[in-house]
Amino acid sequence: GQHVAISMLDVSVALLQNQGMNYLAKKERQARVGNNHPNVVPYQVMPSKNGHFILTASNDEQFERFCKVANRLDLMQDLRFNTMKARVVNRAVVTPALNEITKTMSTGWWLEKLEENGVGCAPILHPDEVFADPHVLSRGMLIEMDVPGCEEPASFIGSPMKFSRTKVNYRLPPPRLGAHTEQVLLDNGYVEEDIEALRESGTIDFEPRAPGSEPPATQIITAREVRASRKKEEAARLRGSTWGRVSSVSEPQLDGYTLPISEYNASPVGRLPDKPISHLKVST
Repeated sequence: GQHVAISMLDVSVALLQNQGMNYLAKKERQARVGNNHPNVVPYQVMPSKNGHFILTASNDEQFERFCKVANRLDLMQDLRFNTMKARVVNRAVVTPALNEITKTMSTGWWLEKLEENGVGCAPILHPDEVFADPHVLSRGMLIEMDVPGCEEPASFIGSPMKFSRTKVNYRLPPPRLGAHTEQVLLDNGYVEEDIEALRESGTIDFEPRAPGSEPPATQIITAREVRASRKKEEAARLRGSTWGRVSSVSEPQLDGYTLPISEYNASPVGRLPDKPISHLKVST
């Protein structure tokens, strides 16, 4: 075996992905585009008739299928829309144009139709929707544990690590405030008299102690994975999603990127805009 080192710094740098490689390719800072993808359009938050959703038409074939769902195949004849590069270069025209299209139907309608036609999409869920989703529950991402001092089982987020041969073992619940103070002090040279003096002065144990509320160090607490009902799992399996119950109204954060105010006006087929957008850099 060998030691595996994973630092938070290394992970943060690795998560730069597209933004990081865009910089390394040209050694230039990119303009901020908020929730939009720097290299693909549309790959972003889209408005719907009753909220927002994620659309990821990550290649020309998927974008054409999106146009088919939207009944706007005419866009594939527009040189500003019909290739990945053109859509990125003309982001300021393409994004508001597609926003107007997706606003015409509900989030549930778009997600169902796009999924049926193989176009990347996803809902924007509130936490209550996340932890009620059958897929999330089937992955064991919601667990319950009996926590000493609590009358009812407490809910926690499950581990994302899944092993082929061994299951993650949740042996102990999160500690109560100050649960290990005494043990830490004893391990670092303090004696019982010192600890009692700290306790009497209020330096430690500033919350009243509940005798017997903490389990012995050897006690093992069993965690239970919360599962969706068979009815909900079957409904999700048949439809492939739970789009009909999505109710998010999350607002997209543009983070410095200002969309044009003027409405989209289609140019004649084969004609590029008179004033190309020069402030966007495209990596090919």
